[in-house]
Amino acid sequence: MNLSSKLPPKLRQFATVGALIKLPMLPFALIVIGIFILLRPFVIIQIYKVHDWRIGHMVSATQRRTFEIKEWNSDHLRKKILIYFFGSKTSANDYYRDILLRQHMSIQGHWGFLLFYISSFFKSIIPASDYTVLDKA
Repeated sequence: MNLSSKLPPKLRQFATVGALIKLPMLPFALIVIGIFILLRPFVIIQIYKVHDWRIGHMVSATQRRTFEIKEWNSDHLRKKILIYFFGSKTSANDYYRDILLRQHMSIQGHWGFLLFYISSFFKSIIPASDYTVLDKA
């Protein structure tokens, strides 16, 4: 009998050894998200999840989002900072993923998962992942 199969789907992702690693980092992640919210009147900080399981999604979505942020920053006084979150352990193209990690501000691993998961409760921190124009926040 598998104990994690008895848990509700929302809690199933925490029924791993990784949950023990993430638990001590939780207060620090809450503090960081709190800082993001407090800085909102001056600068908009957003966390964007990179869909890197397909090369087309990884390349086109990240480049499109980067250009949208550059355009926003050139037109507005309040700047936007985009942090890319690489959630999967494998990607469609490891070389391009390494390039993105070097060129852009990014997070990954357990720390990245915690920041992305906590910030998903706040609409203003997670940008829309569809092909719409960024919010006018």
